[in-house]
Amino acid sequence: MGNVLREAVADEWASCYDSLYIMELKRNESNVNTGKRNVFLITSVALAVLMLLYALAANEALQRDREQAIAQAELNAKVYSGELARDFDQAIAVTEALEEVIINGKGEVLDFEATARDLIEDYIGSIQIAPNGVVTDIYPLKGNEGGLIDLMSDPERGPIVSYGMEHDIVTMQGPFELKQGGSGIAVRNPVFLTDAEGNRQFWGFTIAIIKAHDVFKFSFDSLASFGYHYKLSATESPISDEYKVIVASSESLKRPAVDTFVEGGCTWRLEVAPKNGWKVSREILVACISGGLLVVLLTATIAALLAMDANRRQLRIMAETDPLTGLFNRKGMGERVQAYLAAHPNGVATEVLLDIDDFKIINDLYGHGIGDEALKNLAKNLTEAFGDSAIVSRTGGDEFGVFLPGMTAEQAEPLIRKASEMDQTFTSTMGTPCPYTISMGYADYPVQASTREELTKNVDSALYNVKLHGKNGCQRYVPGMVKQTRQQLAFSKKELLRDLPGAGFICHAEDTSILYANDDLIYLLECEDLDDFNEHYGGLFQNVIHPDDFGRVMTEREQKLKRQGKASFICCGFRVITKSGKIRHMMAQARFRQHETYGNLFFVTAMERDQG
Repeated sequence: MGNVLREAVADEWASCYDSLYIMELKRNESNVNTGKRNVFLITSVALAVLMLLYALAANEALQRDREQAIAQAELNAKVYSGELARDFDQAIAVTEALEEVIINGKGEVLDFEATARDLIEDYIGSIQIAPNGVVTDIYPLKGNEGGLIDLMSDPERGPIVSYGMEHDIVTMQGPFELKQGGSGIAVRNPVFLTDAEGNRQFWGFTIAIIKAHDVFKFSFDSLASFGYHYKLSATESPISDEYKVIVASSESLKRPAVDTFVEGGCTWRLEVAPKNGWKVSREILVACISGGLLVVLLTATIAALLAMDANRRQLRIMAETDPLTGLFNRKGMGERVQAYLAAHPNGVATEVLLDIDDFKIINDLYGHGIGDEALKNLAKNLTEAFGDSAIVSRTGGDEFGVFLPGMTAEQAEPLIRKASEMDQTFTSTMGTPCPYTISMGYADYPVQASTREELTKNVDSALYNVKLHGKNGCQRYVPGMVKQTRQQLAFSKKELLRDLPGAGFICHAEDTSILYANDDLIYLLECEDLDDFNEHYGGLFQNVIHPDDFGRVMTEREQKLKRQGKASFICCGFRVITKSGKIRHMMAQARFRQHETYGNLFFVTAMERDQG
């Protein structure tokens, strides 16, 4: 009971304190000192509430202890009244067995003594038969000779046996003093014979005399050893409603537990009550007092521990969570993946790695704020696509990871395809639809990797293989995808523009608006940076090229596009005008590309020509 009380108090404490503390923590995250003062305030309030809850819990514990004691007494009364009823049933069964012998013998008992000897039990004082209500045979006879009487004419027994005969029921009478000592209870079973014509005729009685002391001893000794007073009463006979006390350890029982049963036409009642009354157990009193002191002494300690635990959990969440998307970061995902693999050495899992195609261009076109919106949009889409069982993380930049525990690559493929084919479009803060695409690579454990490190390496190779072959898709790892994949990918169009000697830029084919320009071009045109470049030239290639050359360049471009189609690779010369007005002669190479998101583009690299 002490444990139940402590658990109830602890639960109430945790619920009350956590709710208040979390609310205060959210209001005061930016002010540590204020948070500490609030913890003290909350602790004081919680202590007052807790003491009230403790008082209620203590009262409930006392009530439960009292109810438990009553329930236990009721159970004991039921158990031991059941024991008495079973003993009476066994005695009745003896009379019924003897009845069968008489019926089978057509009213004769050839060897009564042998039959009775086989039926008698230790708790039965004697077995008798009484043809026509007159006792003629008793076993054992010695000491029981006084029982050879006419029951029907006996003033005490006559009314009862007549009632049993008239109603064809077993009757019980007693207890009464036995001549050989002690007390007994008579069980009388009326016997009827059926003649050839089907008529029933009263034959007499089969009788068993129960030794009351032997029947009651076990039950009442057990009750006494359990600390109970008891009282057994019964109606005097089937024809009486008045109760007579059969045996009692105390005449006065306070609010006893009672159980009744009917045997032999009599109603029996067993009453049970603790010897010391219905008092609260000493253990409960000690528990209540100790619990109250413990609450007061430990409140401050618990408050401090809860505050420390809340801070620890907050720091852990911060250390394992990406603040922008709310997903796990690389550390948070790594710990959970390692925990799963350690707990399921024979399990299966699939890991997915993905990123946003040309994410730098999104940032360059729309700004980093819109780029963040793309990341949050993708995080939401991934969470919806893969469900609650997946471990979804932002591992860095525009790169995301998904770990699918308990799923093979074949089982995970529908989810991966779903995520890959989702409409990755969000609305910017300016209300502009912003589409983007993603590339995904995946591999499964342990089929394609025996360790976490090997699994991540294979997933990484699969992702970059998608990048190498056009992006905007998903692919499972295939053995043979080696470092060459990443090395080839490193020479992408943007990287070429940035790292090759010469000026480079990407522009729309239709309106010549420049999406990207490298440092060489910016400095060649005597601009300070990209912002200065865009401001001076309006972000248009048309404003960079000399007006006399623009028409010729556009005509050559269209002619080569018609001849070569989408794979066009155009070389041409033209003049550019720097910010200060200087004319520079350039030789350019341009490759035409159709892009899902940005339309028809030209990727251009140019070198200044020597005019000497």
